[in-house]
Amino acid sequence: PLPSISVVWSSGNANSTVSGTTTSTTTAQGVATFPGTWTAAAVASGANMELRATASGSAIFGAATSTVVGAPTTHVMSELAPATTPVNTVVSPSPEGVVQDASGRPVPNALLAWSYLSNPGGNGTLNFNGVAPSQTDSVGRVVLSTWRVSQVAGTNTVQFNVSGTGITRQLTTTGTAGPATNLVINAGNGQTAPSGQAVAIDPAVLVRDQFNNAVAGASITFQPASGSGTVTGSPATSNASGIATVGSWTLGAGGTNTLNAFVTGSPGVSTAFTATSTDPCAPLAYTAGATVNGTLSTTDCQFTASSVLRYTDKYRLTVGDGTELHLRMNLTAAGFGPQLRHYIYPPTEANWFNTSPTPTTLSDYLLLGPGTYDFGATSDAATTTGSYSFSSTTNP
Repeated sequence: PLPSISVVWSSGNANSTVSGTTTSTTTAQGVATFPGTWTAAAVASGANMELRATASGSAIFGAATSTVVGAPTTHVMSELAPATTPVNTVVSPSPEGVVQDASGRPVPNALLAWSYLSNPGGNGTLNFNGVAPSQTDSVGRVVLSTWRVSQVAGTNTVQFNVSGTGITRQLTTTGTAGPATNLVINAGNGQTAPSGQAVAIDPAVLVRDQFNNAVAGASITFQPASGSGTVTGSPATSNASGIATVGSWTLGAGGTNTLNAFVTGSPGVSTAFTATSTDPCAPLAYTAGATVNGTLSTTDCQFTASSVLRYTDKYRLTVGDGTELHLRMNLTAAGFGPQLRHYIYPPTEANWFNTSPTPTTLSDYLLLGPGTYDFGATSDAATTTGSYSFSSTTNP
């Protein structure tokens, strides 16, 4: 090594100029460093620049070359964002592209300013090679190394601008819900129906991920507890709104029935519905003086008489001591047999009396207290249904 040698720096051709300090001295290791500024001339992209170093007082020189690159004019994406990305996860593969000049040459050290245009929930994040704004590398490349989409499902869009130019690029991916982690009752809880009949509203659950996004396409199993009836349409698949609905739930024995719903294969992610199963043959309470309008249907209490299956609605009232009650039963469909039953506890068939022997449309009864009475509308044939009403007046 030749220390303390003066070196003169100059441009080796017309494609560049040097300015500032143009001399330096070699170190103890014989190394001289260019101290000035080496600037490309107004030449076409691709022109070669030469920087020459000459040892003072000799013909010894060395040269460094570089290629002129134009200003950034385009950006070419080599790796786009995927169409969908699970929420709260990093976009993979990482979007990547190259900034180029007008001649298609990569532009190193170009600055890019990034922004989040669409960020559902506001918790999506960006990381640009560790710094922001990001800068192209030696081959003009920029990589969005860590783009984590929001925790809220929806469209995530980021944009970058190449500083000092009109180059703008937008990248979009749709954040999709993660695995089902939570079930919430959506419809059909707390209903009442006769034993052996389906509830009026089919039970439905809303399926959510850990960030409360609705999960579409999840398989949900609906399973009645022991003695709680049967279902159809299980498992059910959640729709685009994350709602899964069972086909039907037919209640079991009287009392509280329970229907469990859980993610198929993951019974720990669950919820439960309850419904009250009623005995259709249990008499309903009737208050003296009230008017009741009802309909006899095939879901009512069933019994067999003369080998014929019949339907009946039963009511019960208590008449006080010394009270006289006038009960009127009006039937609006042919084929009814209005029926009045009076019994003394404990009730037995032998205590019943004043049963109408033939179908009528209007019946009147005088009830004397004290006493408890069961009465109702009863079909004369298995296919007979219709409307009825009861009314009463009292005379103390």
